[in-house]
Amino acid sequence: MATKTLSLPSSADILRVVLPNGITVLARENFSNQSVVISGSLAVGSLLEPDDKQGLSDFVAAALMRGTRNRDFDALHEALESIGANLGVSGGTHSTGFGGKALAEDLGTLLGILSDVLRHPSFPVDQTERLRGEILTGLRIRMQDTRSVAFENFRSLAYPPDHPYSRTMFTLAESLPRLSLDDLRAFHAKNYGAQGMIIAIVGAVKAEDAVKMVAEQFGDWHNPEQPAMPSIPEVPPLPEPRQCFKKLDGKTQSDIVIGWIGPSRFAPDFQAANLANNILGVFGMMG
Repeated sequence: MATKTLSLPSSADILRVVLPNGITVLARENFSNQSVVISGSLAVGSLLEPDDKQGLSDFVAAALMRGTRNRDFDALHEALESIGANLGVSGGTHSTGFGGKALAEDLGTLLGILSDVLRHPSFPVDQTERLRGEILTGLRIRMQDTRSVAFENFRSLAYPPDHPYSRTMFTLAESLPRLSLDDLRAFHAKNYGAQGMIIAIVGAVKAEDAVKMVAEQFGDWHNPEQPAMPSIPEVPPLPEPRQCFKKLDGKTQSDIVIGWIGPSRFAPDFQAANLANNILGVFGMMG
C-alpha cells in the first residue's frame, strides 16, 4: 500500500519575487486539490493614525469590503459568490491583512476583485454608517465581557499613556463616532500603497503564473504619498507592581490577567520567551 508523503513548505519550493513597485509575491504550487488560497498584508496600521482619531485604520480596513468605485456592496459580494470564493480584509496595529480562497481557475478573478477592494474603495455612506453601528455594538458587548475588560485594563497599566499599545476599546468607543467619511477617504488615499505589501499564493496554479497574475493586477499601483511605518517607541520597565480591580455589574465570574512587558520582536531571546509564554500561559490555559 502506497504511503502518502506530506509536502511541507520550504525555501526550495517557494517562488519569491519582488515586483518593481515593492510588492513581495510568494507562490507555492500544491496540486492536491483544485483550490487556491491567498493571504497577505499591507504596510498600513493603527500606528499611522492620529491620536485624536483612534480606530480610523481598522475602520478603513473593515469598510473596504462595503463597496468600490466599480462595484457596490451587492455587486461586490455577488461577484465573489458567483465563483464560490471568499475574501476578507482586517486592520491591525502594524499591518492590514487580507485573505481569500477560490478555485484555481478563478485566481485571476479573485485577484482582480482584491485589487478593486484595496485600491478603489468608495466608502458608501449607507454601508459605512451601518458598519460603524456594528463596530460600536461589538464594542459595547466587549465592555460587558470580563475577559476583554481585564485585558484592556492590563494594557493601560503596562504601557505609558502615549504608547500605541496602551490604546483600549474604551478610548476607541469615544473616538469612533467622531470619524467622518472624509477621514476614511483621506487615510486610505495617503497610506494605502504597494510599498511593503506581501501576498502569498498557494494552490493548484503554477508559481510563475501566480506571480504574473499579481503583477497584472497590482504592478501599476504606486502611491508617492505612502509613508513608512513608524517604529515602536521603547517601553520603560515598570518601576513597581501595578494592579487594577474592575467590577462589572451583573457579572459573577472573574478574569485575572498577570503579566509584564516582554522583549521586542527583534530581540535575540524573543522566540525563547514566546515559547516559554506558550508553555506557561497558553496551552490549555486560554492565555
